[in-house]
Amino acid sequence: MPRLPNSDRGIQRLETPTEKRYEMYRDEAVKGLVLRIMKTGHRAWVAERRKPNGSKQETPLGVGDSLTLAEAREACIKALAEKESEERNVEERTPGTLAAEFEDYCLANRIIPEHAKEYRRTLSIYGAAIWNMPVNKITRSLVLKTRERIKEGDFEENLPYTPERGGAAKANDFIRYGSMVMAWSQNNKENPFHGIQPLPRDNEEGESKKYVFQPKDWPAIFDVIERWNSDDRDLILTHIMLGARPAGTCRMRWDRLDLDKGTYKLTNNPEECMGWKPAKSPSWAYPVDDYTLERLRERKQFAHPGVDFIFPSPYENRKNQPITNRPLESLFRELRVRLNLPAHCTAYSARYTRATYSEMAFGSTHITSRMLNHRTDTGKGGKNATHKYIITGPGEVGDASDEQIGYKTLKAYVNRYSEIILELAGRRELSEATRILFHLPQR
Repeated sequence: MPRLPNSDRGIQRLETPTEKRYEMYRDEAVKGLVLRIMKTGHRAWVAERRKPNGSKQETPLGVGDSLTLAEAREACIKALAEKESEERNVEERTPGTLAAEFEDYCLANRIIPEHAKEYRRTLSIYGAAIWNMPVNKITRSLVLKTRERIKEGDFEENLPYTPERGGAAKANDFIRYGSMVMAWSQNNKENPFHGIQPLPRDNEEGESKKYVFQPKDWPAIFDVIERWNSDDRDLILTHIMLGARPAGTCRMRWDRLDLDKGTYKLTNNPEECMGWKPAKSPSWAYPVDDYTLERLRERKQFAHPGVDFIFPSPYENRKNQPITNRPLESLFRELRVRLNLPAHCTAYSARYTRATYSEMAFGSTHITSRMLNHRTDTGKGGKNATHKYIITGPGEVGDASDEQIGYKTLKAYVNRYSEIILELAGRRELSEATRILFHLPQR
């Protein structure tokens, strides 16, 4: 890795890479301080360290222009000291029962009462066999055996359960909630829930079908999309990367998109923000990933100056109006036909995928909520509930799970999400973190 210049002037002279996706410069004075310069020109300071299990952990420190070299060094030393302190606290902490660890998990991750009640009910009732067991005594075979009993409704005679109260959906919830708690309490190596695939739920009565794109889907999806015209490509790739509701993507406005700051402004105007967020949640600027910004920046160069919408309707009777959801759904229908995807693969699948991958990669209810544009966690299920999606296993607990997530922190997560999609699609080099997360073979 190239050496970082020892002055602010030298750092400013560093060139943007043209061939590689990014270039990283390591500081020799402060071990762990790294400056990453993206191909897009984006610069970011990062504190890098190795965890006891050998995996690499990165902590965003700030945008390159926002910190001097001295400030970046000071921030790096502080961030690494905090991480080491957290690591020591975790090592000194003696894990308790699943019930005790669950309560600590809810407290540490600020799980709202409505969600905590749902998680607790599933784990304590359906997972009663392990609820009061020490977490270090819970084995994978015991977890799988409990899941099978939940699926079949096969409970002990002295418990007030009937077969109707079990099923695949409840068995999947048991794995999902247990995995969240154990990923926080232990680590993936010791987590008996990690990597357990969800049971099929399509045939269950009343169960809605929510398609999440599988890792193997992405290369073929991008191959198809790249053959389409630029308008169709921009529409579907923007939708996939943002994970918005269809109406949210279709109604995006140029005056809400700040290409310099990399944000999309959300207001309390129900018409302007249709499909983006609950009308009663605060207005705020949502960070857009660098890949999407680069695409929209190029689109802006060719946009008609009198058009308000990023994706305007082509019809004369809807002049200067946004497209409806129909063109986006048509593109997903073409994907289904060409790639033989399930009928329930729709435009909403981009949102289900964002929720699922965020939960897997970042392991935090709080972060997943923000990734879905849920600015507040005050919902009682319904529209604000963020954890009703199938996941295949958790990733590492997000660095920001114990703090209020601000713009810079969330920007790092949205960028990481888009990089995961591009890596799975073969448009970026597959990182070790993504390969392990999805249990992929070496390329």
